Amino acid sequence: MPHLIVNMVQQEPLGGRLNVEMHVIDSKSENLSSASSESTTTLSIKSGRVLAGGLVLLCIFFAVFWDFWKAQFLYAYTFPSDWGHTLLIPFISGWMIWSRRQQLIDAQPFKPSWFGLPLITFGLLFYLLALVGPSWFALHHNARALGVAITIFGLAIQLFGWKAMKELWFP
Repeated sequence: MPHLIVNMVQQEPLGGRLNVEMHVIDSKSENLSSASSESTTTLSIKSGRVLAGGLVLLCIFFAVFWDFWKAQFLYAYTFPSDWGHTLLIPFISGWMIWSRRQQLIDAQPFKPSWFGLPLITFGLLFYLLALVGPSWFALHHNARALGVAITIFGLAIQLFGWKAMKELWFP
């Protein structure tokens, strides 16, 4: 089965274009150098479009899980001694990703994996079950948190692949 490998080649200054090199290789050879030059194409994308696409994806993500985010904030505000740390977790996660940015750059080319799609679907279904499912399951908001975490994991694999996910996992 052929693979699509995406590698960011060159990025012009802010507002410029993002040049992306794509290689299609067969499943027998995972070595990029064995791909023929005919299978290499360069796609030029405006970096503004990449940013806009990422913002749209982020907005959809927050809209789908809005009840979860609202509940987490209320728990953190109402019970700060028990749940106050939950407001810091996104910032700590962002810092951890930022601190591993060189390893992520070295992990290129990213090979998006379709295995992320079943994980995203499972995470969304798990969240839905925790939201409207049986009372013994839906009463605890941590069940919803597991659905959100599975969805985030699936999104990372779907967009960046296993090699990048290895770097994003706990250092």
